[in-house]
Amino acid sequence: MLWNHFRTEDSFERLSAIISQPTRAISLNFSGDCGVAGWIRPSDHVDILGTFIDPKDGQMISVTLLENVLILATDRTAAKAPTKADSKRSYDTVTMMVLPEEAEVLALAAELGKLRLTLRNPETLGTMEDRTQTTLDYLLTRQRRKQMNERRKKLVDVLHPPGRDVGSSDR
Repeated sequence: MLWNHFRTEDSFERLSAIISQPTRAISLNFSGDCGVAGWIRPSDHVDILGTFIDPKDGQMISVTLLENVLILATDRTAAKAPTKADSKRSYDTVTMMVLPEEAEVLALAAELGKLRLTLRNPETLGTMEDRTQTTLDYLLTRQRRKQMNERRKKLVDVLHPPGRDVGSSDR
């Protein structure tokens, strides 16, 4: 938890007051499906994906650029306790807290391709051990599909152990 998770919008006058040193705030457009359909809120943590054309071979590639990035604001709404009105709110701009070098990566990536956010569970604060890039060739091979299916099966087995009916409730 960071101290700014407990601050309300009224408890500071300037966004710069909640930016931790040595980080920076950067705002980018993540409207619609690129911003998890409006479900991102201040104090959420996200990963940022980029899709680009690889200059080496002209193939489309998708990579995870940054992980576990703190959202400072959506449009002009900064960290605060959510209200019922917030659940129906949409936004175009997301402001994030990043390192200066990460701000450079995001600025260039936004010019070269399309960026998307993926929302994290609040308890998932780690980073991936081995990140890959996804190409069209990789996406279409059975190897990738097999790897993803194996990972998903393990996840389903943990969330819904065999022998327990997923639709039943324990009473």
